[in-house]
Amino acid sequence: MTGGRRGLGESAAASLAGAASPKRRLRQVNNSVDAVHTRRAPDSRASPAGPGENDLRVGAEVVRPILTGKQKRIGATVNEQQREPRPLRTDVKAMREKLVAAGVRPTRQRLELGLLIFAPGDRHFTAETIYNEARAMRYPPSLGTIYNTLNEFARCGLLREIAIYDAKLWYDTKIGPHYHFYWEDSEELWDIPEELLPRFDIPAPEGARVEAIDVIVRLKSE
Repeated sequence: MTGGRRGLGESAAASLAGAASPKRRLRQVNNSVDAVHTRRAPDSRASPAGPGENDLRVGAEVVRPILTGKQKRIGATVNEQQREPRPLRTDVKAMREKLVAAGVRPTRQRLELGLLIFAPGDRHFTAETIYNEARAMRYPPSLGTIYNTLNEFARCGLLREIAIYDAKLWYDTKIGPHYHFYWEDSEELWDIPEELLPRFDIPAPEGARVEAIDVIVRLKSE
C-alpha cells in the first residue's frame, strides 16, 4: 500500500517536473479551443485583395472569424452608410428654404428628391433618370411619385421642362434662357455654348407677350 502511494507520488512529481509552465500550457490550450470555435471554412467570395483585418491565418489557409449578432449589425450599418451617405443638416435646411420660397410644401420625399436633383448642380435629366438614382435611397419613391414631384417643381419654377419631339420629357435645373443640343444617338441633352447662341428679335402678336424661346438643335454622330 505504501509502495503504491509512493509510486503515485513519484509519477505525479515526474509529470509536474515535465511541465515547464502549467499556466502557459493552460493558456495555449484555451487559445487553441478559442481559435477552433471562432473560425469557419474559408469564404470563396473573399476579395482577391487578400485577407481582411479580422481574418486568421492557419498555415497557408485563411479563415474568417464568426461575427456575433452585434458585430453583424455594426457591419450592416457601415455598409448602409457607405451606400447612402446622409445629407448634412445644412443641406436639408437650405433645401427646405428653397422649396418654401417657391411655394412647395417641403415633405420628406420632396426634400430627399430635391437634394438628389439639385445637389449635382446644373444638369438635364428625365423622370427615369431620377428613378434609377433614387433606388439607392433607404425608402425609394415610386416612378409616379417622382413624376408628380417633378411636375410640382416645374410648376413652381424650380425646374424647366423641355419637350423634344418623338422623345421623352426632359427637365433642366438651369431655368434661365438658354438653348440645347440634343444627341439623337445617345439621347443626351447639352447646353449650347453662349458664344453660339442665336439672336432673336421676334415681336409677339397683339395681346400676347413672348414668354420664352426654346431652340433645340438635333445632332447625330457622323
